[in-house]
Amino acid sequence: MELAFVASLIASTLIQAPSVQVQAVKTVQGVRPVAVCAAPKGSLFAASLEDRTVCIFDASNRNLIRKFEGHPQPAYAVAYSPNGKLLASGDESGRIMIWDISANKKLAEIRPHTRGVQEVSFSRDSKRIMSTGKDDFIYVHEVSTKKKLKALPGNGANWFSARFLPHVEGYSVGTLGSGATIYAGANAIKLSGVHEGNSVFDVDVSGVSSRAVTAGRDGNAAIWDAKSGKKIQLLRGHSDWVVRSRFSPSGKLVATSSSDRTVRVWDLKSFTAVKTISDQSAVGAPICFTADGKFLITATLDDFLQIHSVTPPAIK
Repeated sequence: MELAFVASLIASTLIQAPSVQVQAVKTVQGVRPVAVCAAPKGSLFAASLEDRTVCIFDASNRNLIRKFEGHPQPAYAVAYSPNGKLLASGDESGRIMIWDISANKKLAEIRPHTRGVQEVSFSRDSKRIMSTGKDDFIYVHEVSTKKKLKALPGNGANWFSARFLPHVEGYSVGTLGSGATIYAGANAIKLSGVHEGNSVFDVDVSGVSSRAVTAGRDGNAAIWDAKSGKKIQLLRGHSDWVVRSRFSPSGKLVATSSSDRTVRVWDLKSFTAVKTISDQSAVGAPICFTADGKFLITATLDDFLQIHSVTPPAIK
């Protein structure tokens, strides 16, 4: 009887154990990121910092690889180009700077926005850059010439987090009162009617599936079919605004950050939170998974850079 009880207890423990382990491995004191993004390969990531610098780190050994200087104000937007050669950062003065990573220098500077830049994104071919501003404009520029290719006024929509799509030509964008929309070719797929007030601060489209995730002002995140616009699942658990949402490289996990001072990691098979990271930034921590799926990057309650291991790696 005792052996049977022990075996049953072990089996129950194994069944209930989280399929993914997320563990903080390093807090970098004094380094305060306001935006982060992953390199397209490996364990590198970029972080734009409160001190107005933009840095590249290796999450595997916690080393600083590159530092770029030149922003007059902190850059709350940062993005790697898909070819891994360029980095873009957009600051509170409305400036966007494009950095040549191997040459360790500024390649270009443009100032399209009259207010701060909230998001930047490279096209799939790394030849264009999209920016979202607090002035309620989305701009697209050609990287090589700095030529303005497109200007999209929000007209009161309050654009949030416009980014190029990973699969096809187009982009996704959130709004303060009209949900989110995925513009894919000639199609406009609405992701709306789920978040209270239809306020979406962030939208991310998976690079390996047809799913999208939205971060809502109502304290919820939502998983969508990005092709049909149908809601798949509402992710409840945060107690305040969900500010950011990011897929893992495998598309099997989603990380969400909130002004409730937590980051949650969700398993998209069970739609449950497999990890709640407490004592995170009170304004909603910047978040990203590294491309090798081994690390999750966040910021602590003191706004210090924090690196978490993800086991097993959330890779394709």
